Amino acid sequence: MKKLIFSLFIFLVLISSNIFSQDLRNEVNPLSSDIKGSNYQTDAIYDILRYHNVDSLITSAAGYGVVWTGNYYIISIFNLNALYKVSADWSLISGPITIAGSTLPASNGFRDMEFAKGYLWGVAAATTSNRIYKVDTATFTQQSVINLPAGISPRDLAYDPVRNGFWTSTSSFGGNLQCYDTNGVAIAGAVIPTVAGGFYGIAYDGTTAGGPYLWLSKDPVPAGPSITALVRFNISGAPVRLDSAVITIPGTVGAPNLAAGGLDFRTNLIPGKTTLIGYVQGTPDKVVVYEVGNSAPPSCNFTWSTQTSGTTQQMFSVSTVSDQIGWAAGAAGTVRKTTNGGTTWTDGNPTPGVISGDIYNIYAWSANDAICTTSPAATFIYKTTNGGTTWVQVYTLAGGFIDALQMISPTEGYGVGDPVAGKWTIVKTTDGGSTWARMATEPAVIGTDAGWNNSLHIVGTHIWFGTNGTKVYHSTDLGVTWTYGATTGTVNTYAVHYNNTTTGLAGGTAMVLSTNGGANYSAVTTPGTAGNLNGIEGAGTDWWAIRSDANIYRSTNGASSWTTAYTAAGAVFQDIDFKVVGGCPKGWAAGNAGVIVKMDAPTGISNVNNEVPSSFDLKQNFPNPFNPTTNINFSLPKSGFVTLKVYDMIGKEVATLVNEVKTAGNYIVGFNAANLPSGAYFYRLESNSFVDTKKMMLIK
Repeated sequence: MKKLIFSLFIFLVLISSNIFSQDLRNEVNPLSSDIKGSNYQTDAIYDILRYHNVDSLITSAAGYGVVWTGNYYIISIFNLNALYKVSADWSLISGPITIAGSTLPASNGFRDMEFAKGYLWGVAAATTSNRIYKVDTATFTQQSVINLPAGISPRDLAYDPVRNGFWTSTSSFGGNLQCYDTNGVAIAGAVIPTVAGGFYGIAYDGTTAGGPYLWLSKDPVPAGPSITALVRFNISGAPVRLDSAVITIPGTVGAPNLAAGGLDFRTNLIPGKTTLIGYVQGTPDKVVVYEVGNSAPPSCNFTWSTQTSGTTQQMFSVSTVSDQIGWAAGAAGTVRKTTNGGTTWTDGNPTPGVISGDIYNIYAWSANDAICTTSPAATFIYKTTNGGTTWVQVYTLAGGFIDALQMISPTEGYGVGDPVAGKWTIVKTTDGGSTWARMATEPAVIGTDAGWNNSLHIVGTHIWFGTNGTKVYHSTDLGVTWTYGATTGTVNTYAVHYNNTTTGLAGGTAMVLSTNGGANYSAVTTPGTAGNLNGIEGAGTDWWAIRSDANIYRSTNGASSWTTAYTAAGAVFQDIDFKVVGGCPKGWAAGNAGVIVKMDAPTGISNVNNEVPSSFDLKQNFPNPFNPTTNINFSLPKSGFVTLKVYDMIGKEVATLVNEVKTAGNYIVGFNAANLPSGAYFYRLESNSFVDTKKMMLIK
């Protein structure tokens, strides 16, 4: 802490045609994300949680659709007739990608897309295109088309697994919404009459309780660049509009006009919740993420392990990017980094002369990109874009002390520091941390208050930071305005964390809770018996905390009571940081003498969502190749006894992942191969009369 010293079967396997047709790309984990939860505002639509600057990835205009494939996003740039693959953490994977064998009209790309049955489906909205196009996402080759009735000019698209059909508009800028079967025939009774204003994007939500629902984005009513217009229908039977008026959300991120592009849904991007993702045209183009409902959270089986960090230096700060990528930093310019889940930690600052002092806070958003702050004679911010091979000093503030940094997108980030010249230091970057500047709206200091390293948290547009003067400062608009709430029961706030925009914990010598975003705090049970509360993490109603001792504490009931989750003998923990992966929080804690421990959820099965799939499906594991953990997704259209087993190359069973009756649904299973040697393995799913086998690669 700053200012305190801180597995005979091989024949069957080999004749399986599925093995050799699998795409063994090393895809990004689809559920790795640093997006946090949001507070409920109405029964239908909630906060803007995050926005991502598409123009920072793709230099173009007229972007329209965005769709999640289960491994990566696909973004459609209409005027270029091109697609782009973007990772779960919003970095560009590849593009521009053209569709081989495409029969799309000239100069027309997809205006809206859907990912269903393992394929990408799109509509072009041209007057000569009454078609839904089917594309293989392994080769990006057009497979077939669905011909809709003559005169139909679809602009938007959503797959309905209950009706086994596609919802789309009958006219490019209006008409009705109609569900067509996979032969292009209108399904009787599945029609929604025109809603005033043009249709632009539709999305099927089969997860939120009471549904399924169909969401529609449309021209803003009233017209205006800062209004998002959404309409919601219950389509469990004959469609019923649920909202008495168009849902509007004031724009807080430029011009979030969802009428510009397609919509998509994801579950467990936030643990236990459903999010709506929309493409936004503007300057710059953005992808905006909203929270729109609840889904059942997965069951997470947590394990802890102490890792070999490769240093004995004191670790002051840790930053989790995913379950595979983590950074830690501390005394004497020490930076350690892992890209294989902590199996090995490497030197993230091989030329420490560039960073001349102790590193009190580090924040990373990829295996290559990180920022950190030190405070020798002046406070500095450093940045690396090559995994720590080199660091560049990007900011200096004489007489100051930057306490903590956090990026909210690959381009935008904020930092909080001790007061300088009568005002708290609030710095901002809009170019990925290459340059920083103090904000003109910094709050005035009260008395001699100062801050603490790592005591900063941002959720959506909300910022909180702790002080040594009984206060936690709060901004609801990313630093434009500020208020503060008293932390009853603790003078110092060494750590602050919010699980959504209303519920958060702060810790000093005692633990306090706010349920109103930080307007005030009240005392709750404090974990442990002595020492400072140096770090807090959480998700849903779960919380973890560290003190100046060897224990990591956990609460499963909203901080009403605590248990010891892990003890690392001799450790003094200084920081803890998690990210949600596969619906479960995972990450690291770090402290004195180079101690680094990891919390993982590598085994167990989780129901991803409540939607009943239309067919059995066993997906390629991700990541692949992997080391040592990976996830396997499969779908069951009906209940039955399920086995999922892993075999080595000679057909020996090495692991049983599932061996029980499961209800219909979509599942994700974690597999930890830490005790297995590198090589090829096969995993086989059996349920009812369905059997499928796939190959995966373990590389250590």
